[in-house]
Amino acid sequence: MAKDPQVHHGRPPETWLWDARPLENDSWGNIRGFDDGLTAGDFADMRLWLKPAPRPLTNEPPIYRPAHAPLPPMYGDGGVRRCYRPTEDDVELVKRVYPDVGNPAAPPWMRIEADLIATRRSPAELVSMNAPALLRLLPVPAAKPARRRRGATTSEKKHDRIIEAWATGRYRTYADCARELGEGFDADEVHNAVDREAARRRRDRRRGTD
Repeated sequence: MAKDPQVHHGRPPETWLWDARPLENDSWGNIRGFDDGLTAGDFADMRLWLKPAPRPLTNEPPIYRPAHAPLPPMYGDGGVRRCYRPTEDDVELVKRVYPDVGNPAAPPWMRIEADLIATRRSPAELVSMNAPALLRLLPVPAAKPARRRRGATTSEKKHDRIIEAWATGRYRTYADCARELGEGFDADEVHNAVDREAARRRRDRRRGTD
């Protein structure tokens, strides 16, 4: 019998979630879990499902499911933690501060803690803070301002204004930057300009190593 395309079969889709208090001793850090979206807001309570013993000797990842979901028969309860649903802007911020991290959707919390302590933040203060608040404390490096071009077109001038504004590191979202730039700019235009500039710089770096 053909499967109904409207019904999901197999393991449910999982996304990256961050422990709400990523620096606590019993923190889960970053997890891949199924979030059914039934709880409103930025946070969701998640439960770790422990597989029945004897557990298979495989590299299967842990199973994280919403806390309100019933445990399957024979599964153990690995505890509940409040987790944060990261936004695209959160992931973009991690990418800007830690460009060497292969997966910015899974932030390096130990490095983040060390970097914030280096800015004279108290470890006790940091442990009590939630994930998005910690990210907002990070000093965002400024990108190299775009060079002014002689005889630049209106489009090129707008691009340069966007890159120079974004390079200040004052803005957490593209919409914030667009509002500061004023009439004639929108969030999508800022996003596209930043992406184009990043692609151009990657090309320049590759050419420099050829």
